[in-house]
Amino acid sequence: MPRRAPARPSFAKAALPPATNPTRVALRTLRPLAAYLRHIGKDATSLFTEAGIDPLGLLDPNASIPHPLLLDRWRRAEELCNDPNLGLRVLERIEVHAMARMQLETEWVVLQMFVVSATVGEGLARFAKYFPVSFYGSRIVVEHDGRITRVRHEVLGVREVPRGFSEFILGLVALQIHELAIRPVKPREIRFAHPAPASLADHERILPGPTRFLAGEDAIVLDAADLEVPMRAANEALLTGLERHAAQALSRLPALESLVDRVRALITAELPGGNPNADHIASALQMSVRTLARRLDELGTSHKALLDDVRAKLARSYLLEEKRSVNEVAGLLGFSEVSAFHRAFRRWFGQSPTDFCRDAGGPP
Repeated sequence: MPRRAPARPSFAKAALPPATNPTRVALRTLRPLAAYLRHIGKDATSLFTEAGIDPLGLLDPNASIPHPLLLDRWRRAEELCNDPNLGLRVLERIEVHAMARMQLETEWVVLQMFVVSATVGEGLARFAKYFPVSFYGSRIVVEHDGRITRVRHEVLGVREVPRGFSEFILGLVALQIHELAIRPVKPREIRFAHPAPASLADHERILPGPTRFLAGEDAIVLDAADLEVPMRAANEALLTGLERHAAQALSRLPALESLVDRVRALITAELPGGNPNADHIASALQMSVRTLARRLDELGTSHKALLDDVRAKLARSYLLEEKRSVNEVAGLLGFSEVSAFHRAFRRWFGQSPTDFCRDAGGPP
């Protein structure tokens, strides 16, 4: 019997977020969340209408919403469900193997490219590069450190990412690696910045690796050797088409992190005894405070949120990696009173600096 030629892949440009409004993301990325809410008998329609979103947009490849509104809907869904494991519940209803069978470009184009890449490492590199195409406002950073590779998810300018969204995104990536490579690739660790739930039973059942909470980041830690493992559904022809359209979409997006990163860098430089206030940062960027506030607001953040985020990340690094004392860290971060630093630290990590270091195995 003659062998049938493989179907020619088809591509739909409309599935990509509109390039004319780069601060927006495809509304259809909320479909799994809406489907789960309907599954458990919740009013999924109100989740959208109360925020002025037409629910019919979930079927429209051209419909998009601001990235901050995407996060806001995840927060609202967590309130509706009163479930700390909402992200895992949504994730559990997704058939990850379906990504390998898709021949059309969808709102999950970044995951599709990952799945049809030649190896885990190549897939992760593309996933990081093109992530803004599907989720403009977030980024994936792949860092290599000897025998370890870390895949970090960051939502730019946001101090507290909804735990459901974090666990959904990282869980989806971890499951894709584990299920769709030619052999199961188990992460060394899956890290979350938020606190642990009362029970870890769902995490242990659904996620393919051990979890750590209050880790100061949302990240997957892999053995570097696993990057060479081939992907089961590698498809060069499909990948070429997907990447061509994704590259075109990416080229039309401004450098999202440019202003955010410049503000972060200036704040970091000014914190040890300098002036990290908004007026000084705006002056260094040769713009008014009002202009700086407006441009950061367009990206879903603010000077206050970035200052808070920089301080939190530096506090963790100073305490755990550089082994500095609490009093010294408070001064380095620009706190005039150690008590103010303690209050801020509890807000960031849910515990005192002393308890945080003890739990992480750092200095008291």
